[in-house]
Amino acid sequence: MSEPATILELSRSGHRAAATERDSGVPDGPQAPADAFFGRARELSAALDALRAKRGVVVLTGPGGIGKTRLGLEVARRVAEEGGHPVRRADLSETSTAEGLGDALARLLDVPRPADALPTEEAFVRALRDLPPTLLLLDSPERVRGELAARLERWVAIAPSLRCLVCSRVAPELSGVRRIELGPLDAGHARALFLDRAGAQRWDFEVAPREEPALRALLSRLDGVPLAIELAASRAPTLGLAALHGRLGSHLDLLRNRRRGATPRHLTLRATVEWSLALLPAGARRALLRAATFRGSFDFPAFEAVVAPSTDAGDALALLEPLLDHSLVRAFGGREGARRFRLYEVVRELAGEGLAAAAEEERDATHRRHAAHFVSRFEATTTPNGPSYLLGLRADEERLLDDVDNLVAGFEGMHASDARLRARAGLQAARVLF
Repeated sequence: MSEPATILELSRSGHRAAATERDSGVPDGPQAPADAFFGRARELSAALDALRAKRGVVVLTGPGGIGKTRLGLEVARRVAEEGGHPVRRADLSETSTAEGLGDALARLLDVPRPADALPTEEAFVRALRDLPPTLLLLDSPERVRGELAARLERWVAIAPSLRCLVCSRVAPELSGVRRIELGPLDAGHARALFLDRAGAQRWDFEVAPREEPALRALLSRLDGVPLAIELAASRAPTLGLAALHGRLGSHLDLLRNRRRGATPRHLTLRATVEWSLALLPAGARRALLRAATFRGSFDFPAFEAVVAPSTDAGDALALLEPLLDHSLVRAFGGREGARRFRLYEVVRELAGEGLAAAAEEERDATHRRHAAHFVSRFEATTTPNGPSYLLGLRADEERLLDDVDNLVAGFEGMHASDARLRARAGLQAARVLF
């Protein structure tokens, strides 16, 4: 029989939580959530395969609330069960300095600490060389990701048996890392998660056949984000599905976490998204506010025209890349292999609030650029008007099928002060919709 696996956890306050041991290798307490785990089979398999292949660092990335920590805990549980190796976890979300990171890692690795001083690098090296095969689960190191990357790069070279699983909205930049990006849950797993969490609130919760359309509409609005689904599910037994969907005008304020022990950044969707936006450089934050004018998906030329006017493609790309790196915008394949981009709905909502609060000149100019860009795209088509408009597009015009929502948003976002552009937008919307 193998030795019991051990999982040690460092709390946000920096103190070691009591270790728990079981022959099964499954930890008690926050390390092994009692709730069911849904979906993520591909990501779970990819992470385990990378760790089994002795890849030093694996990073789980994605926006706030997408389930990085929950998947990380599931990976850790499987590692502990399979190999009996110890797993040590640290929540680094409140760590913001190199000194704080050094202190947290010293506590996690039992590195001797001189009085009123941090351990030397030599002390870390000695501890790592004596370390048995171990998995470090490092959660939310966004504010110290540069310092962490430098340490991990050295450590995996010193201790070949060390494995590190990092859960972060922004991936640390280091060589040899396996990055696994988490996207939205598919419809089936989103539904299963919702029903499970609603059932946990009220044991006899069920969805009547007449409520199925409301449930589908609700889950569509929640964008496959697990935290949003869980928060909505906690309200469903009280409000009912139809009422909950009707009140979901603002995802950010209605959905609150009532679970004990929730971290401050996970108490509401607003807190989760605001925490992510605070990590952005100023230029990227301004770009995100402008990108809130997009409805649905958009391509890079649209991003250039609306978000980064009067810049070259390199400058526009430099504004888009941080939004991708911080998991606030996701990329996917469009028609004929063209890349398209999309803001998560909760991100677009908060960014839209920021744009609405911006100076009038900035706000109006952004809406004008958005409307003008998509109106010009549709004006360039030669297809006759009528109900068959979208069916009659030439092969090189079919990309417009992905831009209809933006055309309508351009019309709706224009003020009467620019009557000519509003009329052009209305005409093109009418060609498409009627």
